[in-house]
Amino acid sequence: TLFPYTTLFRSVVREIDEGRYSPGEQIMRSIQMALKHNCTLIVIEANAYQYSLKYWSEFTCAQMGIIGLNFVPIYSGRLSKNSRILTMFKSYVKGEILIHPACEAQVKSQITSFNPLKTNNVDGILDCLTYSLRVIDEMAEFIKISTLEGQQEFAAISHQDQTVESNSPF
Repeated sequence: TLFPYTTLFRSVVREIDEGRYSPGEQIMRSIQMALKHNCTLIVIEANAYQYSLKYWSEFTCAQMGIIGLNFVPIYSGRLSKNSRILTMFKSYVKGEILIHPACEAQVKSQITSFNPLKTNNVDGILDCLTYSLRVIDEMAEFIKISTLEGQQEFAAISHQDQTVESNSPF
């Protein structure tokens, strides 16, 4: 589970919780991390069994009386995982993906051991990072209204619209 957040349309990885967890543990850890960081959007890889985590996450929240969390699927697309990771490396080098110092060791460990000619890399963190920029692109409007910065921006735009309406001679 990664906790990325966005700033100036860049992905920032703030916390990583990696391990071998049961589906129930994965769900509880993602919910706890979202609540800890006041995050309302949880994006779930929609391939194979992972897609069922969306249903079970929503089910778990309903049972626990947790409201306000949105579980949204994202599909990997047509590229292989290794191709997605190599593309992500370019974004990382350009500074489009930022890694908090607390997470750098985990990320750099997987970067240095990654071999694009192999298919059995230890690359769970890198695989998650491949989705970060797509999440910003595909879910930008949701991110804007569900973050403090986005709400402030939305309020400022709404205020400007009202000012124009009330000052308009027409």
